[in-house]
Amino acid sequence: MEPEQAFRLLNPRGVKHRAVTPGETLDEVDAENKLDGAPVETPKWMRYTIICITAILTVGFVGILATGTYLLYDKKDAPPETVAKEKPLIVFTKEETEERISATLKKFLDCTNTQERLQYVLAPEIERDSMIDYYENRGNLDVALWKIKLIKSANLEGMQIWMVAYLDVKKTLGYMRFERAGNQFLIQWSSSVAYGQLPWNTFVRSQPSEPVQMRCYILRNTGAAPAGFDPTTHSSFVVENQRGEFTELAIMRRDAEGAHLLESIPAESRNPVNLMLKYADLTNGTRQLIIDELLHFQWHQNTMSDKGRPLQFRH
Repeated sequence: MEPEQAFRLLNPRGVKHRAVTPGETLDEVDAENKLDGAPVETPKWMRYTIICITAILTVGFVGILATGTYLLYDKKDAPPETVAKEKPLIVFTKEETEERISATLKKFLDCTNTQERLQYVLAPEIERDSMIDYYENRGNLDVALWKIKLIKSANLEGMQIWMVAYLDVKKTLGYMRFERAGNQFLIQWSSSVAYGQLPWNTFVRSQPSEPVQMRCYILRNTGAAPAGFDPTTHSSFVVENQRGEFTELAIMRRDAEGAHLLESIPAESRNPVNLMLKYADLTNGTRQLIIDELLHFQWHQNTMSDKGRPLQFRH
């Protein structure tokens, strides 16, 4: 066979066609091959479209597998979800309440540092700085409990509290105020120790010119107002500290915050209050105690938006 004939037996894509039989021409064989469905070149746009669709489907399938595997792994390793459930309130008898209050008071007085004490007080996040100041900076110490003298339940502005009188091992009388929080009975610490921004001896000695928060008792002054103050613009009161060691006449402007509430206190009634106090210079060279503001009645306030009312006005 001539070389030309040999090459004609191969189509352009390298597929061998059948050989030429005796009596046939090459043109007849080519025509038959075309009729028999010889391969035709596919358009480029169609090939590229098929490749792109295949790639997209492959990437999508791999992504689905990866996402499913991650979710399965994450769910497998994740800790089981737990829903915090509030413990139901327990109804305590009077005896059970007093037992729990006594136990809490004993534990509190036995504490040796502020961190331990915080677990037995109401609103520890609020009391922390004051307790650090009171115990660590001022050097105050609690004395271990000897015995409980009295536990008295009371209602303060719709909130039940328990007043506790006790004797420590040194036979010194002390007081604590308790409030229920869930199934615990916790100490209202600031009100129990009548905490103020300054110790009373420091307050009296330094006589600060800027207002200082102090817990004290207040009485209406039934005597004459101090010289130099107009009774139409100022009211006068007697201020005492918790132990009664400090007693002084104080002046308050009638338009000051809470003045009208203090003026409504019945005569000769001694009311615990939380005040902003300061001293002012007088023209005669002395310094006068000034009530700058009434923060609230009582030494503990449940809602800071309410100044409360004197006990005598409660029914």
